[in-house]
Amino acid sequence: MKMAGFEAEALHPSSKLSTVEHVFRKKRTEPVKKQTQVYNAHNMKFLKLLFLLAMLISLLAITTLSATPTQDVSIPDHFDNKDHKANSDLPRQTTSSLRGTGRFLAQTRAFMTCDKNPRVCRAQGSLGPDCCKKMCVNKTTDRFNCGKCGKKCKYTEICCGGQCVNPMYSKKHCGGCNNKCKKGSACLYGMCSYA
Repeated sequence: MKMAGFEAEALHPSSKLSTVEHVFRKKRTEPVKKQTQVYNAHNMKFLKLLFLLAMLISLLAITTLSATPTQDVSIPDHFDNKDHKANSDLPRQTTSSLRGTGRFLAQTRAFMTCDKNPRVCRAQGSLGPDCCKKMCVNKTTDRFNCGKCGKKCKYTEICCGGQCVNPMYSKKHCGGCNNKCKKGSACLYGMCSYA
């Protein structure tokens, strides 16, 4: 079948291409294939490099956290102990580490917990003189152990002298512990005589 000087077969997609069209289409698709292969190769190299970098960072974090230098703390022997005979076998001045080397080196820190050795809480650099749940705390200022172990203050309250107070409205602790308002002035929003 002929249409205006052209064969109908040439218009059909399944028809055979001429050599010029075939070469033109082949040249057009070859660079795309090469670019895709180059892109995939670069992408794989980047992913390998990214994975290697992530592994190195995690290894560095593990070694840094497990090998931090320990802090030596001296425990003086002049505390008010009622039971002097029980502590007489201890050396007069000992140095020990409050921070162990980490769980990766399998060293235990159980001997330094305050439930077994309460003197640890009175050492210089300790968080507080009292022992609550194997931790050294200060019961006069700690919001989670205010006055006694386990007594938590509300979100808006602070611990002052072992009592939970609201510093926004307390006359004795206005804006902070032991900040008393003058006679005749009220504590509003943590400030004395707010007006």
